[in-house]
Amino acid sequence: MRKPAITASRVFEEADKLVNSGRTATPTVLYRALGSGSLSTITKHLRAWKRDNDPNLLVPTSVTPLFENLWQSAVAEATRKVTASDSITAMACELQEARKLIQQYEQDRRADTACISTLKRRIVELEAELLTDNVPA
Repeated sequence: MRKPAITASRVFEEADKLVNSGRTATPTVLYRALGSGSLSTITKHLRAWKRDNDPNLLVPTSVTPLFENLWQSAVAEATRKVTASDSITAMACELQEARKLIQQYEQDRRADTACISTLKRRIVELEAELLTDNVPA
């Protein structure tokens, strides 16, 4: 006949007994105490039991408000940093656009300068033609 499956409650109960008697609850010790089950199942349930019974996770009630205030301060600071980061990102985009405009203005200025030079040369040419046409023969 097949033995009943090892349940979490049986592992928890046996782990509590072991710890209350001053012994350490390990998968092997629990296996011997339970008399059946697989080590992998016992280990899985033992991890859950340890997570629920870890004295390092118990926080005194007098400390809870301090942690809540600390958490609220951390959230507020993170929010400020995200807002600042968003502002910096927006400013960086504006700066990039301004640089593009400056490049376009510089290209336009160079083109205008070339055009002005060409027109000045043409003026000189036309003035020379005018002088040669108005010279009495």
